[in-house]
Amino acid sequence: MNLLGFDQGLGLVRIAGCAELFPPRSLVATCARPMITVTRVSTGEALIFAPFSDIGTLDGAPFADAPSCLAYVAWVLAQRPPGDAIKVMIAAGDLSGQRAVLSTGDGTVAYASALDASHRNAVLGLTIAAASAGAMVDVATSGPVASPGWGLTPGLPLFLGEDGLITQTPPSSPAAFALRLGHAAEPDTAVIRIGPPITLLT
Repeated sequence: MNLLGFDQGLGLVRIAGCAELFPPRSLVATCARPMITVTRVSTGEALIFAPFSDIGTLDGAPFADAPSCLAYVAWVLAQRPPGDAIKVMIAAGDLSGQRAVLSTGDGTVAYASALDASHRNAVLGLTIAAASAGAMVDVATSGPVASPGWGLTPGLPLFLGEDGLITQTPPSSPAAFALRLGHAAEPDTAVIRIGPPITLLT
């Protein structure tokens, strides 16, 4: 059985039985049913070449089919080091780029909204690009995010609006809370630095 996963403590990909640990994004997975291959990006060396039924998580959990196995392996290999300003998540629904999202608690993200008080402490960051439901999506939790044609006013703060949209107008009722997401550095560049939420009284 080929077991693999991402070791959060070390920030490295682990393949059971292999003495070597692999840096994030140094391996890639491909699928030619029924075989799934995991290769080293730098050399093309195949580290795993097996049917999905012979692949499992580090805990030994198997997969029901090839698509679910490939999705897991691709998710593992797409992880980034701990402390990186980009988190790789799964889109709970179709998502647009440069929209604020929250963590749903099950590894997926969805649009955050200042109108929903339950979102106040769950905002994760901004999506880097669009993603379809069930696909992996990169979320910037801090630092610069660029979007050509954004039209931001440099120097002004950015706030969470409705349905993940950002605004440079401070929220007021009917918003449930105000959350500063960062500021505009350039007309097409936002610098993400999420502040504490402020509950708005009606």
